[in-house]
Amino acid sequence: MKHLNLIVLIAINCITTNAFCQQSIVFDKQYLFDGRNNYIKDFKQTPDGGFICGGSIGFAMFDERFLLFKTDSLGEVEWYKYQDSVSVNSDLWAVDITKTGNYVGFGITQENPEWHQSGAIVMYDETGDTLWSKQYAFNSLFVDGEKTRIFFNDGKYTRDNSLIAAGCIQDPGVINAHNPIVVKTNLVGDTLWTWRLFNVDNTIVIESIDETNEGDYIAVGRADLPINDNKVTWAPQRGFIVKLSPNGELIFLKEWTDIDYNYFTDVAINSNNELVISGVYWKHPTDDNSTYHTLLVKTDSIGETIFYKQIEYGKNCAGIGVVTDNSDNICLMTMFGAPEDSSGVWGFEVLLQKYYDNGNFGWEKSIGGVYITNWPYAIVSTNDDGFAFCGLYSIANDHNYSWVVKTDSLGNGNYQQGWINSISKINIDLGINIYPNPVSDIVTVETLHSNENFDMWVYDLSGRNIMSFFNISEIKTFSVKDLLNGIYIIKIKSNDRVFTGKLSVKH
Repeated sequence: MKHLNLIVLIAINCITTNAFCQQSIVFDKQYLFDGRNNYIKDFKQTPDGGFICGGSIGFAMFDERFLLFKTDSLGEVEWYKYQDSVSVNSDLWAVDITKTGNYVGFGITQENPEWHQSGAIVMYDETGDTLWSKQYAFNSLFVDGEKTRIFFNDGKYTRDNSLIAAGCIQDPGVINAHNPIVVKTNLVGDTLWTWRLFNVDNTIVIESIDETNEGDYIAVGRADLPINDNKVTWAPQRGFIVKLSPNGELIFLKEWTDIDYNYFTDVAINSNNELVISGVYWKHPTDDNSTYHTLLVKTDSIGETIFYKQIEYGKNCAGIGVVTDNSDNICLMTMFGAPEDSSGVWGFEVLLQKYYDNGNFGWEKSIGGVYITNWPYAIVSTNDDGFAFCGLYSIANDHNYSWVVKTDSLGNGNYQQGWINSISKINIDLGINIYPNPVSDIVTVETLHSNENFDMWVYDLSGRNIMSFFNISEIKTFSVKDLLNGIYIIKIKSNDRVFTGKLSVKH
């Protein structure tokens, strides 16, 4: 490992929200290390307000190396590290922080004499130097002398001072079949226990794992075919939930069947041990041209559904990550197909949505509108009540960058090329006039599309819904005399178009 110099950093700005909100740092940072493609897959906020980020950096075909870097609270890189020697397909998919301030990464590597894909756990000190690195594999059940392939898609530092890794395992003797696996180790990587489910002719993959307040483990993922019967249909079709005890005993394994043709991508556990899950569903799964959409599910501690939301946005959209805040409200991160550019090509952008604990909608922030690939991987709530998310940033015929975006509590930020806050392109298409602004008494909201009715919501800067109006024709006036001075957010929706803007109240 070595400490290297950063070649490209995009400048950031810090802003302060008004008096209705806690002071919040916002930034959009893109990172290119040594002129090489790099990919950030996961990150966590550190006690100093910065972020520890993990992923991979590419040197050549089949030479991808573990990448770990640390930023300060403004997104400026403090250090970054990767292996000196050639590494075969090594990638970190999750990172976490131990109570001693060390960092741990979970992922996959082929850097071994047999060239088999192994689950990997790497422990780093507080400056990113490797303390130890271990691989995890099993002997094949079907092919003598062969190793299984293990992928760690997620991992955590646990409350009992251990490590938990989760993903899937594939035996080379079984074609196109993966099965879920969870491995718990001590802090030097020695295995304490392993949980596996063996199911021939199915693909069952854990995508995310979290820990309850009691120290149990909840994992979610996808099964291409039903786990509990022999029905064969189009895949993937089932999200599932697994709960394990601290000792690795199976508490329950449940398929989620409230709607067909779905899978789960991420899970967060709130203060009541309720599960909040992001995912994907298909409308017409037997149609090759079917679109996919975002799924948000909340269950109780035993996996029984409290509510679920089916969310359509853009050309296609997929729920990628979900977090809860200190009030158990929900922030959902979705990747969606952005509006076409002049060449008719679709890019990928990010949609943030807030939902209250009871499932009521709070606000949404669509960040996109320029043809570019912004591929999100992970989201966290931050210590100033904001949010941060990370992922891959790419422009055609250019490098792939890592990026970290920090927003305030309403998803507002300072975005660079490829990010358009408040979906301004759609705002232009919708044609909304709000006047006077600032306003002291009566405000008028007018749409230029006389043949389209619209719905409207007014929020304060904490995300609380103040007013709602539905099925408005062309023009709406309302009084703000009962509102305090300050900034409010107006959201207007007409058909599949959405406008978000600010209203200033000054008496």
